[in-house]
Amino acid sequence: MMLKMFLAGSLLAWPALAAAQVVVPPSAKNEAGSWVTRGDYPMEEYVKGVEGVTRFSVMVGVDGKAKSCMVTRSSGSTVLDNIVCDRVTLRAKFNPARDSAGKKVEAEYRNAVKWTIPPQQAAEEAQIRAMQAEKQAH
Repeated sequence: MMLKMFLAGSLLAWPALAAAQVVVPPSAKNEAGSWVTRGDYPMEEYVKGVEGVTRFSVMVGVDGKAKSCMVTRSSGSTVLDNIVCDRVTLRAKFNPARDSAGKKVEAEYRNAVKWTIPPQQAAEEAQIRAMQAEKQAH
């Protein structure tokens, strides 16, 4: 199985913080691909072959920690979506945003996680599911 973290996330200030003009947006301090890993793929969703892209938004505090996370576009699986925000708030570390005076400010960081099962594994899993269904039918 393969998880991909899209690194081309857009960065915007939250509406409540519009007064603090973000000149330097927050950026990932640790590898974004390590926030949600293959080991985080829930077995139930994996066996069902559930895939998708979870887009999320994180409010990054002046300390570089994720203060909150919300799914901005669902993968189609609430289970996968919830895992993204859980893991990102737990594992992500950021360089905080800065305003025009160089002062650290809270700002939004956006990114996405692509949940995919490689074709070979997907084919093997489908074959196993078909065999299990055949056994249950007899």
